[in-house]
Amino acid sequence: MPHQLRALGITSIGTLLPVPADSDCSDLSPGIADAVFAVPAAVDAVPEPPRLGVALDRQGGRVVIASVSAGSLAEKSGLQAGDQLLEVAGKPAAELSSVLAAIRRQPAGTWLPLQVERAGRKLEVVIRFPAG
Repeated sequence: MPHQLRALGITSIGTLLPVPADSDCSDLSPGIADAVFAVPAAVDAVPEPPRLGVALDRQGGRVVIASVSAGSLAEKSGLQAGDQLLEVAGKPAAELSSVLAAIRRQPAGTWLPLQVERAGRKLEVVIRFPAG
């Protein structure tokens, strides 16, 4: 690139070279660049949060658990198909979108309290999301 810039009449040129942060500077050849800068190793992608393992539906103005996946956090916590969600984290479970948002933003290693209605009885269920 510098030779191409010089051919265009540009004479004030600086060359920067990125190197891995764990590089040994003594391995660099003199004159390879005007300056070098360290680039940290790529950060691993944030792991996807654990899934609750339910399919939700809206019935009669309420959010209802349509199905529970075998072996899921929901099953291990005692949720069942047909449970009507009344509260999620202390907030009314009035809209399907707000329930889904509350579940999706739940970080690993935390607890999510739910209030459900099953066969006319109110139950408290706590989902324990495993640590990442």
